[in-house]
Amino acid sequence: MHIVAGYESNKFLEMAIKEIEESGVSEEQIVIIEMKNNHETTQMFDTKSYSDGSSILDGMAAWSVIGALFGIIYGSRFIIGPLATGFIGFVIGAIIGFAFEKVMGRKKKRKKTLNTIEFIVIINCRNEEELKTSNVIFRNYHAISIGYH
Repeated sequence: MHIVAGYESNKFLEMAIKEIEESGVSEEQIVIIEMKNNHETTQMFDTKSYSDGSSILDGMAAWSVIGALFGIIYGSRFIIGPLATGFIGFVIGAIIGFAFEKVMGRKKKRKKTLNTIEFIVIINCRNEEELKTSNVIFRNYHAISIGYH
């Protein structure tokens, strides 16, 4: 039987491993894997075959349509005419939409990365007692997730 736990920080992990070793589990039964986070730069515009679920183009399109609409409606009051002011409103709306999506996108990314697993601990338990003891210790030391195999 195996028990697998995911930890966010090294502090609680070390305390949990120390207590598990004191409970009778040998060092050869414990495997700790450090996870490397993939910090690739994301693309600004989505491609046809890849999308990460957030698109800047949606916000830009919506705001540019609103800007063009207001430009055309109120453009008859200006000398350059409704078509030129509609185009100017389109560009300004696209810039506003881009800025709005960038600001909102940062807030969404911050919320996503709150509970990232940096360490995975795998313990090869010989009996049911070691499994239960390890489970209790992992829960006491704030493991993000715990699984059994």
